[in-house]
Amino acid sequence: MNRPEASPKTILLCLIGGLALWGLYLAVGSFLGQTFETGERQYDFRRGAIVLGCMAAFLGAWARLLLRPRRARIEYRPIHEDEDLEENKRQSRD
Repeated sequence: MNRPEASPKTILLCLIGGLALWGLYLAVGSFLGQTFETGERQYDFRRGAIVLGCMAAFLGAWARLLLRPRRARIEYRPIHEDEDLEENKRQSRD
């Protein structure tokens, strides 16, 4: 079977979408939470908002890092001591 290769962008979008859905699932679960003493449901939107806000902040920080412009690469050349010594000798003569 030949399967087409998924691009890194597709994999990243699926991962972000999965994390967003997982955060939403946890937020709904914390909103519908039960107490251990009585077993009653406590519908408190603040708990769900905290979980959802934390997940949004996490995904937002990653999106900011991934979408920022990339810096240009600096090409480094190895400096040989022999070339450096020759250059210093020439400069000292002049």
